[in-house]
Amino acid sequence: MLLNRLFPVCAILAAATAYFAPGVFLPVLPHVAALLAVIMFALGVTLTPADFGRILARPAPVAAGIVVHYLVMPAAAWAIAHALGMGTELTTGMVLVGSVASGTSSTLVVYIAGGDVALSVTIATASTLVGLVATPLLVRLYVDAAVPVDVAGLLASLVEIVAAPVALGLALNRLAPRLVGRFERALPAVSMAAILLIIGAVVAGSPGGASPRSGPSCCWRWSCTTEPA
Repeated sequence: MLLNRLFPVCAILAAATAYFAPGVFLPVLPHVAALLAVIMFALGVTLTPADFGRILARPAPVAAGIVVHYLVMPAAAWAIAHALGMGTELTTGMVLVGSVASGTSSTLVVYIAGGDVALSVTIATASTLVGLVATPLLVRLYVDAAVPVDVAGLLASLVEIVAAPVALGLALNRLAPRLVGRFERALPAVSMAAILLIIGAVVAGSPGGASPRSGPSCCWRWSCTTEPA
């Protein structure tokens, strides 16, 4: 599908627009969490309980995904930061981004690419739980910095943004498959529109952007419950 192939280009255009014209996306900031839930609901509609049963029967890919995630990404982030001669603050930020869990954006890319969405959702959920311990330890290991973790907040976000929407999507697919079939073809476009709005909102609300305003905590809770894209 042409729209799916244009996703990287659209993401770059959304980020550029938000940087130079943040006012376009700033009104979206209060609705980031809701948009994330919409994406996960749309992905959940495409799944069945059997998909997750298959994953639970073969947990090795989930374990491999988590191990590689927390071994390769932080090390790569640290190596890139040092290769580019970044200062302490930028290096800390790079390592932090490399040490958080995967999530909504990566799961959407998996869906667009025709990959295993159930596996991606499972890895995102498991990596978030592991990240409660792994992220502070990895940041301390690589840059000797302390990172406070809002355990209750992250768990609440995990339920609100990932578990509940996916479960509702699964239920709708099981109880009303004909209804799902009517709008299933529109799900990629809806999900892409939502993630582009989120990208724009996060960039527009970034203190480093053209606007000095920063967004609500849910914007960066997104990267912890859901992942750097």
